[in-house]
Amino acid sequence: MKLEDKIDVFVWREHYADHINPLWEAIPREYRGNYYVSEHQVKKGKYKLPESEDSIFVKNPYELIDVLTPSPRLMIVPTDRSGFLSLIPRPLARIAHGVAQTYKDEKIPDRNREQVILDLLPNEYSREKFSEKFPVSDKIVAGCPKMDRWCDFSKSLSEPPVVAISFHFNHKAVPETRGTYPHYQSILPKLAQSNEWELLGHGHPRFIDELIPKYEELGINYTRDFEEVMKQADVYACDSPSTLYEFAYTDRPVVVLNAPWFRREVEHGLRFWEHADVGIQCDKPEDLPGTIRKALKDEPPQPSLRRKAVNAAYAVTDGSASETMAKKLVDFVKKAEVEEKLLISKQEELPGFSELLNRAVNEGKINPPVWLAPQGLVTRHISKEREFLDFAIEGILDRDPRPVEGTEEMKLLKYQNIPGDLEGTVLITSDTWGEEIEEKLVDTGLTKGKIINFFDIFEEQKHQILLEIHQQKEINESV
Repeated sequence: MKLEDKIDVFVWREHYADHINPLWEAIPREYRGNYYVSEHQVKKGKYKLPESEDSIFVKNPYELIDVLTPSPRLMIVPTDRSGFLSLIPRPLARIAHGVAQTYKDEKIPDRNREQVILDLLPNEYSREKFSEKFPVSDKIVAGCPKMDRWCDFSKSLSEPPVVAISFHFNHKAVPETRGTYPHYQSILPKLAQSNEWELLGHGHPRFIDELIPKYEELGINYTRDFEEVMKQADVYACDSPSTLYEFAYTDRPVVVLNAPWFRREVEHGLRFWEHADVGIQCDKPEDLPGTIRKALKDEPPQPSLRRKAVNAAYAVTDGSASETMAKKLVDFVKKAEVEEKLLISKQEELPGFSELLNRAVNEGKINPPVWLAPQGLVTRHISKEREFLDFAIEGILDRDPRPVEGTEEMKLLKYQNIPGDLEGTVLITSDTWGEEIEEKLVDTGLTKGKIINFFDIFEEQKHQILLEIHQQKEINESV
């Protein structure tokens, strides 16, 4: 079946929109379909959306899945890490946000890419890696549309220089995706007190809320917006791949923050390690002030190494990536065929939410009594199903001691009040923040053996569960 001559997009995080918007605006108007935005991660007012377009807002991805009709219309999405993508009854084009860094031993569930027929990539490195890992999809290499606006950017050195520092969140996919803040936090007071520069704090969108109190305590000015880093900073120190290369794209020096858990013997490519020389590398906290001083001098051969690394990260660096990618995308849409199996709705009937939980207990996957963590939509749904459960829900664990609607009658323990000898199982019910919540619970003294992720138990039924919960929420709100 031939693709429609229209293209939709779907975003659900602010930085996803930053990458997709320039491409969207470069697509000829007659080929643009709908611009869908989910508010489940970021509220409507915070998105930087194309000013000329009317966007369609949904409360969460499952509402979108519920309203989309199966269609051979291509939809651009910014990641293949989200499981709900397999439920979208459309062929998908996945646009890389950033330099498309890949990791040899990172596991991406095949089901997340069931609908992906096209990868939009920034460089030949990613074409090679994606062709090895995902041979079924077509590949388009055309640079990074987000970077076009920075092509001719220049900035005079501030007095004193502005040094921005940023940290990735503690993503545990592989050791190299973990953030380096724990390794460098001890040197931050010295950096903040120095009169040699003005320090500007930043962080990954999934980590900045934890960093802000630490920055405030040290008197460090900070920004949530990486655009402000791009405008203000003279040197940028960071651990994560994409923003390092984005800053270096403007031909300014970067400091590459390494940590002891990064494996030097494992060659992933780009930032790890072929083009880690995009900036001067720092391995030890005590070396960071001196490394920043060296970076500010920007002496040879570092400028030429940086430019070589940037050219490896971005196939197009003359400001025409959006136009190049849009042209190739339209050519693809004109010619491509799509299998009908991608257009079939994958929604299935559940045996019943409480029945699934009872089965898990009977099979020994959950050992009562059960604590839920944290408060949220799934926890509220389980709370409402308590009378149909064959086991006891003892209460809820959360960092916020205030009960939310639907859980008022349940016992609520703040994280710091959790006893070390807590009996039973802690069931993490968050679809998005499971790893981070588990880490916080372990920090309270709970053993990992007591903690189970709800969606690990029900991985096969995950999307149907979430769809059912969101549909029930809509029904309740309309009554």
